[in-house]
Amino acid sequence: MAQAGYAMDQAGEEFRQMQQDQPMTDISQPVKRAHQVLRQMALSNSTRMVEREILKEVITENNRRFFGCLMLPVTLSFFVFYAISAVMHEDVPSKHILEFPVRNALNPLLGEDDDATGEMLDGLTTSSDVWNYLENTFVPFFFREEDVYGNPLEEDKWGTFLQYNQVLGGIIFRAERGLTKTCEDPLVEHLDCFPQNELDDQRYGGNISQLFDVGKDKDYWFGGNDSLLLCEDEGFVIKVANTSGGCPVNYTFREPRTIDIWSLDRRLSEPAPDRRLTPLREEHAGLMPVKADAIYEGIYGPKRYEFVLKVADSYEKSMLRLQYLKDRGWIDEKTT
Repeated sequence: MAQAGYAMDQAGEEFRQMQQDQPMTDISQPVKRAHQVLRQMALSNSTRMVEREILKEVITENNRRFFGCLMLPVTLSFFVFYAISAVMHEDVPSKHILEFPVRNALNPLLGEDDDATGEMLDGLTTSSDVWNYLENTFVPFFFREEDVYGNPLEEDKWGTFLQYNQVLGGIIFRAERGLTKTCEDPLVEHLDCFPQNELDDQRYGGNISQLFDVGKDKDYWFGGNDSLLLCEDEGFVIKVANTSGGCPVNYTFREPRTIDIWSLDRRLSEPAPDRRLTPLREEHAGLMPVKADAIYEGIYGPKRYEFVLKVADSYEKSMLRLQYLKDRGWIDEKTT
C-alpha cells in the first residue's frame, strides 16, 4: 500500500510538472465567437427575432428622420426669408457710389490733423454756424439753376446736382422746441426746468410786421399768388392736418377738391338725379386708407414746426425764404 501511494504521488507530481511546462490553451474566445455565429445563424433563419444592435440603429435612424421632418417648415421659412432679404438687400457698392459725392460735398472727409470748419456739418456748433452752412453750402448745392458747365437749366431741370441727380418737390425743414416751465421742486422753484418728454406747441417768432420795410409790405410777404410766404406765420406754428408749414394747403388760391373722399358726407358738387352716390356711411369710414397726416403724426409726432423750400421756386426766392426764417429767429435756444 505504501508503494502504491508513493506511485500515485509521484504521478501527480509529474502531471503538475507537465502543466507548468505546457500551459493549457484558453478556448473561451473561440467558444464566444462560435456562440455569436450560431446566434446570427439562428436570427437569420428566424422571422420574429431581430438583433439588438440592428434594432437600436433602426430606432436612431427613425428619430433622426422624424426630427428632420419637424425642421422642414423651419428650413423652408429660413429659405423664404433668405430669398426675400437677398432681393431687398441694398446694392452697397452702387449706393456708396451714389451717396458718397453728396456726403463729401456736405461734410467733406478730414485728415488726421484737419479741423472741421463752418462749411461742413461736423463744424456746426452755434445757430450762426447753421445759417452760414445753409446759405453757403446746403442751398447752393441742391437748388441749382445751372449745370456743371455754367449753362442755365430749364425750369423743370432746376435742382439738378452732380449732373445725374435732381431734387423733386422740395426739401422740408423740421424743428422741435423744448418746453420751458417753472420747476415743481420747492428747492429749485425759482429756476426754469425743461421737461424731456414735453414739447412746446405755441406760436413764436414775434410779429411778421416787424419785417415790413419799404417795398416789403404785407402783400410782399403773404396774401397773394406771388407773395414770399403762404401765410404770415409760415414755419412758426405747429403743422396740423391739411397744412403746409402751419398754413392751409389751399391758401394760395388753389382750387379745392370737388370730392372729399375723407368726409362722411361725401357728395358730388352737382349730383344728377340718376346718380346713386350716397353719403359715405359711418361703418365704412374705417375701411378707407389712412390719411397722410395721420401717418405723419404717428411717425414724427404732432408737435413739429415745418418749413418747405420748393425746387419749383427760383434760387433767389429760396434764399429770401431762408433769410425770412433767419431774421424771424426760427432757430433759437429752445429749438432742436
